[in-house]
Amino acid sequence: MKAENRLATCASFSAMWDGQPLDRWRAGDGVSAYVGRRFSAHILEQPVAAEALLSDPMANEQGLLARFLVCRPASHVGTRLRMERDALAEAEIARFATRIRSLLSRELPLAENKRTELAPPVLPMSPGARAALVIFACEAETAQAPGGPFVGARAFASKAVEHAARLAAVLTIYADPDAVEAAGETMAGAIEIATFYANEAARLADAAVVPRDLAEAERMRKWLLETWNEPCIAAAVAAQRDPFKLTARTRKALQHLQEYGWVLRQMAKR
Repeated sequence: MKAENRLATCASFSAMWDGQPLDRWRAGDGVSAYVGRRFSAHILEQPVAAEALLSDPMANEQGLLARFLVCRPASHVGTRLRMERDALAEAEIARFATRIRSLLSRELPLAENKRTELAPPVLPMSPGARAALVIFACEAETAQAPGGPFVGARAFASKAVEHAARLAAVLTIYADPDAVEAAGETMAGAIEIATFYANEAARLADAAVVPRDLAEAERMRKWLLETWNEPCIAAAVAAQRDPFKLTARTRKALQHLQEYGWVLRQMAKR
């Protein structure tokens, strides 16, 4: 994702997601083309790194981020009080792992006379599933209109229907790898998941456009309202107690609050 490589990287990942043949260029080997490949990515990022990517115009305009299911769970710090293992949760995780192993151990659907090219069968939708997807497509489209809930996340919302279809296929094969179609009930669940991620995309898009210094000023404002009971505050003193623990960041946050009228500057008496 360096500046000089970002465009090509985004285009390559998008092509992988779309199932297009992959080209590889090497000075010594020349050009190689790979077809019938499948690509999957699961990325965990710290908020600072994620916010930089989410606000990257290149990644957004190339449609790369719209191809990911992105979410930012709320922090559980301060509530992690369980010290013993949860037997029911461990049993559920073990059941899931067993199911995944059984699916991965199945014979791969390879193309005829090919050892490295996949040719999986098409999974059609039942009439009920198709009807539910059509309704969802209309809802996702109208939600992108001015004033709609997805106006700030149009890139993802435009692909929400495709996400729902893919999720329905995954859920169907997970339940029954020999299924011949995706059922309406499964599609309803997939649409619920796709809607969740569309809402997350809209929420994170709003957060990504807020500069870091303004976000820290808001964090300081909330901290002052919730914890500070004195009439005056100094950056050096607040830095010993505030969320940042750094005088420079504390002073900058207070300066922003002063600009917007949340705090008043008072000269020290001599």
